[in-house]
Amino acid sequence: MTHVLWEPTVPPVVTDTGSAGVVMGLKFRSTLPGFVTGIRTYVGAVRAGVRTANLWTRTGSILASATLSTEQPVGWMWANFAAPVPIEANTTYVATHHSTTGIFSVTLDYFATTAHTNGPLTALATGTDGGNGVYSYNAAHIFPTLTSRAACYWITPVFETSADGTVNGWGPVPPN
Repeated sequence: MTHVLWEPTVPPVVTDTGSAGVVMGLKFRSTLPGFVTGIRTYVGAVRAGVRTANLWTRTGSILASATLSTEQPVGWMWANFAAPVPIEANTTYVATHHSTTGIFSVTLDYFATTAHTNGPLTALATGTDGGNGVYSYNAAHIFPTLTSRAACYWITPVFETSADGTVNGWGPVPPN
């Protein structure tokens, strides 16, 4: 079964902000071991530039990378990794989205005092494992190390309890 942090009908508070290359990230954990098969991120009407998604260890080692599809309408964009990435239970990982034009969605103070949990996935509250809502301004997709106002950048890992690619809740996932 597929798990994500936010359902496809949940929109962010602010969309289409920013003006320079930026990497936005989300620290998360799963209560179950399993596989991250891709990343989804919410983007408004502005679709310019190249967008990539990465999965990292909490210390900045890259585990997977993929290009986000810009063919979808306003809303959740996705990137599927070439192969499912195994993750351990109760271990912090970072899912990121890089926009060369700096356009992203944000809700400030989202992780200031509470975590967000959906199924086995939890987006950490600021203070659980450092700050959440991490970012770095850069033309390249680098590991984000800065935090500001416990922001939610509306990124979710796509988590499976098995590596068979079964998708539930979002409909079929198109190829990259």
